[in-house]
Amino acid sequence: MQSKKKRRGGELARMGSIFSRAPDGKKTLALFIASNLVNLYMLTVTIPQLTQYSGGLKPFDVMTQGYDIDYARAFLTNLGAEGRSYYLGRHLALDMVYPALYASGGAAAWLWLLSKTSLSGTVLGWIAVLPLLSGGADYIENALQITMLVQFPEVSATVTKLGSMATMLKSSVMTVFIVLLVLLVCTVGVRKWRSRQR
Repeated sequence: MQSKKKRRGGELARMGSIFSRAPDGKKTLALFIASNLVNLYMLTVTIPQLTQYSGGLKPFDVMTQGYDIDYARAFLTNLGAEGRSYYLGRHLALDMVYPALYASGGAAAWLWLLSKTSLSGTVLGWIAVLPLLSGGADYIENALQITMLVQFPEVSATVTKLGSMATMLKSSVMTVFIVLLVLLVCTVGVRKWRSRQR
């Protein structure tokens, strides 16, 4: 029984050691700033512009609870030719860059912060996989959105369903990761504050 526990412990330690190396702090900061600048531009420029084109309907990207074929058809129709061209040529062009920045920046930020605690080298390092998963779902979402835009006025129920699922997966995983990242930031902050009080 004890040998099994030791083997399991060894396996967990090896899994954690994969993410034990802390990334460079300056590179991590650069990725963090770059990803947030791109995200800020989309949130303040391209998404509001698409909402305006569609007469108030939100783009697929921000439909965190998902959407159905009726919504997809109404949104794509309301966009008009100019709006669909903007979605494809401007917004999605940026959104093909953002997931890579967010995924790499998020993973690097997690590992860098984790290295500031006594938890570095543990299985908690695997949480860095979450932004990679979210980024992957984002690329799938983008591919399906491109398919819908190119195929319009035909709107496929299957493509719509898969796109909705990708959006929900992307959003839910991102939310979980952000909550965990905030908790880690607080942990590091409390650790530094206590060290200064000594």
